[in-house]
Amino acid sequence: MKTRGGPSNAAAGGRPTVDAIARGDFVENERLDFKRQLNLDDVTGRQRLVDDVVAFLNRGGGTILVGVDESEGRFAGFRPIAGDRDALGRRTISILQDGIDPTPLDIRFHCLDLVDGFVLDLEISAHRNGPFQARHSGAFLIRTAAQNRPISPAELRSYFVEEKEWLDRTVALTREESDRLAGTGKMTERGPVLQFGIVPRAFFDPVHPHFSQDAHWRSIAPSFDDRARILFKGCEGGHEAFAVGGDGKGGSRLFVRDDWFVHAWVAWPLWVEPGEKMLSLYKFKTELLPAFLNELDQFLDEQAVAGPYAVLMELTHLQRDPKVGRFFRESEAVTMLRPRFVERIAGMSDQFIELVQRSTIYG
Repeated sequence: MKTRGGPSNAAAGGRPTVDAIARGDFVENERLDFKRQLNLDDVTGRQRLVDDVVAFLNRGGGTILVGVDESEGRFAGFRPIAGDRDALGRRTISILQDGIDPTPLDIRFHCLDLVDGFVLDLEISAHRNGPFQARHSGAFLIRTAAQNRPISPAELRSYFVEEKEWLDRTVALTREESDRLAGTGKMTERGPVLQFGIVPRAFFDPVHPHFSQDAHWRSIAPSFDDRARILFKGCEGGHEAFAVGGDGKGGSRLFVRDDWFVHAWVAWPLWVEPGEKMLSLYKFKTELLPAFLNELDQFLDEQAVAGPYAVLMELTHLQRDPKVGRFFRESEAVTMLRPRFVERIAGMSDQFIELVQRSTIYG
């Protein structure tokens, strides 16, 4: 999130580089692991690699950097790998595909050049066809913090939820929370509104920890407007970050329910620029919405909530402001007909922006 500092990682930033690793920009966590070497000629070495990759796959992806010494999860030096890079990469991928069920089809290797060799960068992409199992032991593992742990039976059942049930639940929960919020009368009734619901896999996992805050620390919430840094506070059923608008009523709200259903409500995501009298569509699609969705991804990463997610987005009350309404051909709302599955919330940005733009007079 833009409001926090600290080391970057493969989930939140780009691919590792030698300079970034040496600076300490990358640290071990639930998305990244350092390894001194690969022992592919040893059965135990192969099995440990398979277990690590299974755990990352079930977490939703990650990175393994081979040829790096670490101390307490931080960079301590390089151990360059020598030899045929392509041969090592092909053998590594073959071992993983043979050792994991179902077979992962999108694990990539990159070689980062050092003076005396290279670091092997294993890029483990998110896959939706899990859960993944190590064939040698039958174990289902998941990466938590910087460790692998077995997946509990209750957690394992959450992987087998029917997609139709998942999508239907997303629609029902989003509509229910939107209607309930409108009924409270605490949100502004001026101008257009962006609202959406997110249902992660963790929603179906009864043992996944709730989002919690304490008296000494409260998280800063992802915000559609960088000027509004709002904290999560407890509310009925979960936690909310609530900001007051110019009319004294709610201008934005992010709600995280105890079961990890997430609902966002933002007033005035689009407006007509004074003077130019142009719709703020360019800023919406290049700055505001992408930044907000990226912050949501980072927030969920921090809470160990991983994709895939079912997401339903809509832009409503477009005719409340006639200045905005005339850009939408008298349409009252831009609504996705059904939720979309995405591995990262930010993956919704282009899809929804295309839908919004198509609904305007510019479309």
